[in-house]
Amino acid sequence: MRIFLGLCWALLLTLSVPIVSIAAESPSPKASDKVLVVMVYDGGCHIWCDEVRPIISGVTKAYGDKVELHEIDVQKSVLKESLGKANELGVKSFVEGALAWVPTVGVFDQKRKLVKSIPGVSKKDTYKRMIDKALKQG
Repeated sequence: MRIFLGLCWALLLTLSVPIVSIAAESPSPKASDKVLVVMVYDGGCHIWCDEVRPIISGVTKAYGDKVELHEIDVQKSVLKESLGKANELGVKSFVEGALAWVPTVGVFDQKRKLVKSIPGVSKKDTYKRMIDKALKQG
């Protein structure tokens, strides 16, 4: 019975103390009036990455100033700088998650929430649908 009461007391104390996280966090992504499209590629990837680049570039240009496109090279020689850029955009964890799956295109709404991650090569309509969805969420 003493052990039970001791455990209850410890639980009560634990629940009454606010939890504070001291882990370093990346800066919160800044909201924007534009949908963000991020293409993660490797500078040494010429077949698939070179196939996606003109498709995604053409699709984003069609939206004009409603969409912002960033291409992020994750080749080892520039990875540190690329992760810095991704951090500034508020999409570092997305880029880190896409390192093994290049090319990957991420579509983020204006609040920088991931709408869809599209690995590999997709059709133009797939990218358009995801951008339209992001614009509606904004």
